[in-house]
Amino acid sequence: MALYSQLFLRNTTSPYGDFTRNSVLSFKDLDQNFIFLKERDISNISYSSDTLTIDTLGGNSFTTTISGGTTGGPSIDIYNTYFVSPNGDDTTAVRGDLAKPYQTITAARNQVVADLSASTVTGDTLVYVYPGEYEEVELQYDNGNMYFERGAKVKPFFPPSGSSVDYYKLFIVGSSLDLQSNVYSANTFNTYGYLDVEIPRNEDLGYLWGGYLLDVDNSGKCYFEFNNVDIDAGQGFRANGNGELTLVGNEINVGFADYCMQFTDYSITNVNVNRIIGGTSNFAYATSLSNFRGNCNVNIRELLGRWRGIGLTNMYEGETNINISSGRFETLSGSSNEFIWATDFDGGIARINGSVTSNTGLIRMNRCDAGVLEVNVDYTTYGAGSVVNQIVGSNSTPKFTFKYNGDVRVSGNTGARFNLDDCTNYINGSISSLDGLINTPISNGLNSDLFIENLTIKDVDGDPIIGSGDINVLGGLYVENSLSAVTINGQYQILDKTSIDRLEIRDVQSGTSITNLGIDSNGNVVSGTTGGSGTDTYWTSGSSGNY
Repeated sequence: MALYSQLFLRNTTSPYGDFTRNSVLSFKDLDQNFIFLKERDISNISYSSDTLTIDTLGGNSFTTTISGGTTGGPSIDIYNTYFVSPNGDDTTAVRGDLAKPYQTITAARNQVVADLSASTVTGDTLVYVYPGEYEEVELQYDNGNMYFERGAKVKPFFPPSGSSVDYYKLFIVGSSLDLQSNVYSANTFNTYGYLDVEIPRNEDLGYLWGGYLLDVDNSGKCYFEFNNVDIDAGQGFRANGNGELTLVGNEINVGFADYCMQFTDYSITNVNVNRIIGGTSNFAYATSLSNFRGNCNVNIRELLGRWRGIGLTNMYEGETNINISSGRFETLSGSSNEFIWATDFDGGIARINGSVTSNTGLIRMNRCDAGVLEVNVDYTTYGAGSVVNQIVGSNSTPKFTFKYNGDVRVSGNTGARFNLDDCTNYINGSISSLDGLINTPISNGLNSDLFIENLTIKDVDGDPIIGSGDINVLGGLYVENSLSAVTINGQYQILDKTSIDRLEIRDVQSGTSITNLGIDSNGNVVSGTTGGSGTDTYWTSGSSGNY
């Protein structure tokens, strides 16, 4: 028998590379060992005496016994499963009967809640949705589970004119409902499978927002699995209060506005998404954290941005980790929107890791007074202007701390590439040019303390670091291909190995510390303090000779 016509019980890795699966055949793909035959059309399914029989168009029959449950999810009996199909009938549907599905998800959900209330059903339940398009809203139910087959697509309908709300939400977890009775509200809810979602713009009522996909609030908990999400105008995923959200999916496309993902308050979120395509509106961040005190972990394999990629706003406490395997960012013509937008940082720590290519800057920081932003990103930009742009904070104590680790490659020769001000900064990695020389790699402002642990600056046309802030070389500063002398003055504290192609020591003032330079018997400045055989001479400003 050919491999593709065999049954694969999904408790090992899928031979078909399902990207959202760590294990294949859990109840997420089949309710209680409901079977899918990959690459083989099914002609008939029948169930009798705990035996499920699947007939394929190729003439083969396969059977499996449905009893007990699978690992990785609740044990859901087929009699606790409510099937939904566009060809179903809400009036004749029968629970657990594949041949008599409901026509709408709402009707199936309502029946689940009614059966649980009447105790005609006990234990875990599942709403199983077949391929087709469904226009419905507020589909959740408490302790509920839904599975969406590949090809099942849901989008919200719009409120009628004069409604108290401008849009509806597809799923609400942890708070009261806007349209339906709170009998259908949920504090815990899960979706599995290959759900497709469309959030269209509502132009008929003169209000562009089409709705929300998922809102997790207060103490709500949600595991949400999906295939593709298209947000033409509206909101994708939001977690607020003490809400907990685990998000696993393939692709999110934000076309016009608003947030793709927004996490606030004390929420706990874990996100694993294959691809996110950012939108074209001022608020179309791929990921936005606001008034945040919680814990957030985001993994994105590919992030394609058209406006701002990541927004960090009003960070107070907590910890955020965002990992981007590959990012590509192109700002709109005439705008200057950096890939990462950090404003009003007042505490906590945020880490962003990955690799990004862009035609604009990497980071803008504004009104950041406390906390830590750590960016571990290899960044290539084909646009002029700053890679890192710090706008003055309030000069508070303790200062905001910015840490950068990565290799930066820039194009053009306009402005300081690292524009540092009012922060404690750690810069490590390398800065080099794609197509010429860099006039000002780093500008270190008056209230900025710069710490260098291991930094290489290449292709410099002038001083590698300008400004009046303190410069502390802790582990190594290497300046290569410099066209002019590099000035060492009173702001430098050089504590370890430093290699500079052309070095000029001037205005050595009180407080300057250079611990690894010496003068040999020939009057040459060399590495070390006991002499050497150097051949270059170095001039100290104001002196009467070479030393």
